[in-house]
Formats: sequence, structure tokens, C-alpha cells
Amino acid sequence: MWLTPCSIVTFSNSLGPASHQISITEPLEQHIEEVEKVYSLILPYTLCPLNLFIEIIRINRLRQQLSLSPIVDPYQYAQDAQSILSRIESFSPKEWAQSRDQKDDWQLITSTWQSAIALYCIMSLQAVDILPSSTDMDLMRMRYRDRLLKDLKAATPLKQLKKISTFPLCVLGVEAGYHVQQSTKIWIERHLEDHARLLGSNSPLKAREVLRQYWRRKKPGWNECFDEP
Repeated sequence: MWLTPCSIVTFSNSLGPASHQISITEPLEQHIEEVEKVYSLILPYTLCPLNLFIEIIRINRLRQQLSLSPIVDPYQYAQDAQSILSRIESFSPKEWAQSRDQKDDWQLITSTWQSAIALYCIMSLQAVDILPSSTDMDLMRMRYRDRLLKDLKAATPLKQLKKISTFPLCVLGVEAGYHVQQSTKIWIERHLEDHARLLGSNSPLKAREVLRQYWRRKKPGWNECFDEP
């Protein structure tokens, strides 16, 4: 019974204000240990490699910590943020997929997750000022955006990815608020609608409405998009 709340809460904490997160297990390291023990059972519902899933949890918790208390040691928080981003970047989708059947499909799925989580890391932690808003960081963000869009388009025929790609599409939608062409926004909207029909759920439609409101405001940023639980 713990498995479904674990994945739902992890992604819900990402796509909402840092101050309104739900904690399943405390402290953080205990939470991570419990996820590691059962992740083979969670994987079919996320298709996200364990190492990357744990980085989402770490990003969520870092955002929460910064929202609940004043920054006593900004250098330490910045170091933690850079460490998370470095681990995400060093992850190899090709190596991870080698031990699995249908290697090409798994590599594409894992590349999609890596790009989405890297973008989430950059945008959400820039929003709390512990990753720099620099030219280099902007170039990295755009590089992962381009790869995520390419991977999502390539993965369109994969029915299994459609079932778990609402989070990557939302991340891409936040980045689209910076300067992406209108055609990309339309493509994101269309695929969220397709996913709602496939899943028999209105969650992707809620995500589409949140993104539409965010795009209309024309003020880019993670917190600008997800300002309500």
C-alpha cells in the first residue's frame, strides 16, 4: 500500500509549492532507504531509474527546507544543489539500459527522464536562488529542453511511456514559458489531452490548464507556474 503513495507524493511534491509538500517518512535518508528496498516494485509504475527517482526526492526536500526556514548557510545549500545536478548529469541512460531487454526503448525512456529531472533541478532550484541564473546554466537548461522535446517526440509510439510522461511534459511546459515557439506549447497541450484519454484521468487536463495559465502570465519560472498545491 506504501508503493502508490510514494510515487504519487514524490511527483505531486515536485509540481507544487515547496511549502505545501507531504512527507511520508522522516528523516530524508530513512525515506530513501525505504524507497531503495522496494523500488523494483515501483519501477513498472514510473519507468524511472532508481538513482534518478531519488534525485527527485532530494530536490523536493531541498526546496521544502528552503521554504520553511531562513537560509543559514547558503553555501552549503548551493553545494547540495550542485551535487544533485552533477549526479543527474553523470547518469548514463545507455549503461543503465544495457542489462535490459529492448535496450533502445529503455535508453530512450531513461534519457527522457534524465532530461526532465535535470530541467526540474535547474528551474526549481534557480527559483530559490541556490543555483545561479547564469549564461552557462541557461545554456544547460536549453540543452536539456531540446533533448527532452526530441526524446518525447521519438517516444510517441511507445504506449508504456505515454502512461508516465505527464511529469516530463509538465517540466517541458515550464521551460516553454521562457521562449519556446507556440508550436511546442500546442504540441504539449495535445499530448496531455491524449494522455488523459489513454489513462481515463483528468490529471493531464488539470496540468494543461495550469500550464496555459502560466504561459498567459508570460513570467517564466518554476514557482511562477506551480504557485498552488
